[in-house]
Amino acid sequence: MLNLQTLTLNKNATIRDALQVIDNAGLKIAIILDERQKFFGVLSDGDVRRGLINGLHLHDKIDNIVNQDCVYADENTNSQELQKLFKINDIDQIPIIDKQKNFVGLKTSDKLYENQEFVLFISAGGEGLRLRPLTNHIPKPLVEVNGNPIIKHIINRFKGLNIKRIYISINYLGKKIIEFFKGFDSHNFEIIFLQEKQKLGTIGAMSLIKEKINVPILAMNSDIISNFSINDLINDHKKSKADMTVGVRNFEVEIPFGIFGLNKKGFVKSVKEKPTYSFASNSGIYVLSPSLLNTFKKNIKLDATDMIENLLLNNNKVNSFFIHEYWKDIGTHDQLKAVEADLKRIDWS
Repeated sequence: MLNLQTLTLNKNATIRDALQVIDNAGLKIAIILDERQKFFGVLSDGDVRRGLINGLHLHDKIDNIVNQDCVYADENTNSQELQKLFKINDIDQIPIIDKQKNFVGLKTSDKLYENQEFVLFISAGGEGLRLRPLTNHIPKPLVEVNGNPIIKHIINRFKGLNIKRIYISINYLGKKIIEFFKGFDSHNFEIIFLQEKQKLGTIGAMSLIKEKINVPILAMNSDIISNFSINDLINDHKKSKADMTVGVRNFEVEIPFGIFGLNKKGFVKSVKEKPTYSFASNSGIYVLSPSLLNTFKKNIKLDATDMIENLLLNNNKVNSFFIHEYWKDIGTHDQLKAVEADLKRIDWS
């Protein structure tokens, strides 16, 4: 039985508090209450991601991103009326509120737990130069993290999802990756290897795909360990109707000195002491609409960032999806050690 208290949060809470409630409850929503513990609004996982994309930080209050105009129902609303509200408003959760504005229940649609259909592309052709000597005789995706290769950690995250096929681009010591998968429990996934003849960049090997694809393509680098919400990413891409979605992370840079703002004549007009600036950084995780496959040129190098630039030049729509969950890339020995330590103490599955 659902414990309603685990879903509630005071309107003066921080974004970090909200994420904890949303993640722990697993319903992609927090119910926000006012000082009198009366219903104030809702805060969805999507609301938080959009707030972070727009420059908010985890320590900021949630009051500016709470949806006070949300759809809710009373205790007498029947099932048929609820289904109509779900459909008309394209929502997955409806809070139930009594006459005294108390939060007394939550109704969820079947779509909330629906697995989105997609294919997966993993770019696994890199040499892993910064991880040498570990990568002298094995490719980077087979470097072990706590006893299992990086690529196994990645693919295990897709168990139970509605994934049609996995493409893995290979180049450096690619035969060893093929050999590894001969003894790997693929969870009934169809795995197809795309053999590069030369370096094709992060997504250029998609030009080697022969099959007809009519579902979104989730593309990611083979050195990323993350527990981002896969279904939410695919669903957000579909709803955006964008040609491509890029997963973004918050990256903060602290300036260790005071910064002066100067006017045109060189006079000081402002001062900031050791400011911190935030940037939306590339996570190495993308979703491509299947129509983009028609734009690839076979065996021509293409990085994901090149495609994004081309899309923007042609006024195509590129969506962003904020990844607030655990995320680390494994490019150096120090990063490898950090991920090994992290995975011993957290559940990122």
